[in-house]
Amino acid sequence: MSCIVLVGGLIGCGKSTLVNFFFDNQNELFEDSFTNDGRINESKKSKQNRTYKILFDELCSIKEQAELMKTLKGWRNFRVDLLMAAEYFISSSSDLECQITGPLSERCQNLLNQLQKLNNPISASARGIFFVEDNFYYRSMRYEWFQIARRNNIGFCEVFVQCPLNMAIYRNSTRGYNIPEQKIKMMLTCMEYPNSVKYKWEKYSLVFDSSSELNCSTLCI
Repeated sequence: MSCIVLVGGLIGCGKSTLVNFFFDNQNELFEDSFTNDGRINESKKSKQNRTYKILFDELCSIKEQAELMKTLKGWRNFRVDLLMAAEYFISSSSDLECQITGPLSERCQNLLNQLQKLNNPISASARGIFFVEDNFYYRSMRYEWFQIARRNNIGFCEVFVQCPLNMAIYRNSTRGYNIPEQKIKMMLTCMEYPNSVKYKWEKYSLVFDSSSELNCSTLCI
């Protein structure tokens, strides 16, 4: 079964770094996971696994985001197009029939083309892992992706990446573009962390500390 993995957290906490690490080391990580789990038989080990990434900042530049956020309608319309493009991409990559009917808008089609290009070459896999990276500080943002998983009868989980605030601010300052420090602090106060007790759909959630350097020996899918 395929699975959507939401990777959320504060700006500068290392979300994209974590996703790209999984993407670049998927063969070793899957092999280590199977080796350490005696419950998985040889037939299951032989099934093809494939990771895909849906990174918000790669689909919409910071400049474009700033323009969209000038109006609430523009921002909402973009997210609707992104969700639709992502669902088409996820269903086709998982060899599933897409549950959405009707033509795609021009922007939605462009986003779908970008997703296919970023994850090239595309090959359908019954065990696709789709890493979706964004801040996801509001629960409602995450619930939209849960609905995609439910419609397509695939798995869903959340990974919230965190590190000390001063580390996130420093990391943000070293990027080619940086977000104002005040905005990062404000986002931290708005962050709605997963609550599996109150919201059953957030049952499979964890918090990942990104303060240390990533390595395959300490990560297991």
